[in-house]
Amino acid sequence: MIQISLNESDLYNVIKKHVKNEDIARLLCDTLGSSHPGTEWLFKIHLGAKYPEVPAIGAHGYISIENYKGWSGDKDKYKDSMFNQQGYIPVTVKSFQGLHNYYPLRVLAPGAIDEQTGEAWNNEFAVDVKDFIPTDEFDLY
Repeated sequence: MIQISLNESDLYNVIKKHVKNEDIARLLCDTLGSSHPGTEWLFKIHLGAKYPEVPAIGAHGYISIENYKGWSGDKDKYKDSMFNQQGYIPVTVKSFQGLHNYYPLRVLAPGAIDEQTGEAWNNEFAVDVKDFIPTDEFDLY
């Protein structure tokens, strides 16, 4: 990974290349300036990257529970459960919060109840779009 330091002027200059209205450019600069993921995506797209494919709400897929990055969800319970298929658990897309957010994809794992407490596991996970593997692209082997 290459890291570079940029400031608000650099951000504004990139936005102005794509947005001609000064007020909108300033608003976008203020908004994106407080969002590291949003700014990163702006510069990637400015340099030629494509907007990532975002799975549809209700899409089925898998996430790695072994290399899980994100928040929420009872990771350890799922890691040691029957749902774990060689380090991956099945999920369904619940919502997409936008690329300007850290871990913008909200997914739901199968529901389960703790046998000792009778409480439902927290089955909602927040993941990066790139960490969602659609069912038709998932191969355990």
